[in-house]
Amino acid sequence: MAELERIYTIPLGKAYNYARTTRAVRAGKMVKAYIARHFRTEVENVRVSNFINATIWKRSIQKPPRRIKVRAKQVDAKVYVFTIEEKPDIAQFISQKEEVHKGEVKAEEKAEKKKEEEKKTKEEKGKPKEAEPAKKEEAEAKVKKEEIKKQGKSAEKIADKREEKPRSKETERTREELAEKK
Repeated sequence: MAELERIYTIPLGKAYNYARTTRAVRAGKMVKAYIARHFRTEVENVRVSNFINATIWKRSIQKPPRRIKVRAKQVDAKVYVFTIEEKPDIAQFISQKEEVHKGEVKAEEKAEKKKEEEKKTKEEKGKPKEAEPAKKEEAEAKVKKEEIKKQGKSAEKIADKREEKPRSKETERTREELAEKK
């Protein structure tokens, strides 16, 4: 199929009929729908350049432009959309797609690494360690005291009162049981 290139001024004023927080998103969809309608193709076959997207979002989500002038180029079944100022470079879209795919692969690899780390930490938690909980409690107590000192004298008095209160045997038992279960 031969290459077909056309220039359109796409009206985006109807985007203002929607809620402020969805206008730029709607405008982007309107660009794709307009081009798909005029090239008689599916919306999935329309590729919009990053520069057009940046032009739509330039004045934030609430104030997209009322109209935008674009150059659309059809190659085979795909339609590529550029701004008038932009040089139509279809190779750009292919490289962007590869970069996105690489990003997806990296994200999947990161997710797998996280899962492996979580499994390792779960295995480590399953092993009984008696010396570490005492160290953790001491470290937490130090951190709490430092925070109280930062807050001032009134916070210190409140903390002292809390520490002075005797705990019942039942609460101590339940805390010990919870610690054993962990």
